[in-house]
Amino acid sequence: MTSDEVNQAYLDKAAAMFASVTGKPCVNVDANSGKVHYCRRIYDLSVAEDQLDGSCDWLDAEDARPDELTDIWAISADLLDVGDTWWLDLYFDWYFVFTREFVERSARGDHSWVAGFLAAVVPNRTIPRPPPAADTTHLLPATEALKYFG
Repeated sequence: MTSDEVNQAYLDKAAAMFASVTGKPCVNVDANSGKVHYCRRIYDLSVAEDQLDGSCDWLDAEDARPDELTDIWAISADLLDVGDTWWLDLYFDWYFVFTREFVERSARGDHSWVAGFLAAVVPNRTIPRPPPAADTTHLLPATEALKYFG
């Protein structure tokens, strides 16, 4: 498969989940910090060109979330991973988790499931990361960045 075909396959897999997740809550989990943000309703899901687009009604106010976790968001196809009950934005290492039990627990303020989820989840796709203590202002080493982000 070409990289374009692989990217399209992940977009198609995410799109196949639209009917089951649209209008429902989900949880955003930062894979690095374990920080959780609760989305009351995910909506306006679409695949446009080479990205997954959507919107969330976040429980946390805008100033309580990372600047990049906005009401309207997009995940580039080459930085999208899709599991049975989650999407992963590889750029930020953020999971959008749709598992009903986990979403319900987080709605009650119980995020104790996150550590187990992160320990057990196996991403299908990965991208190279800089080594620990490297210049983390770049997701990838500068020599690799253009290859992924052109």
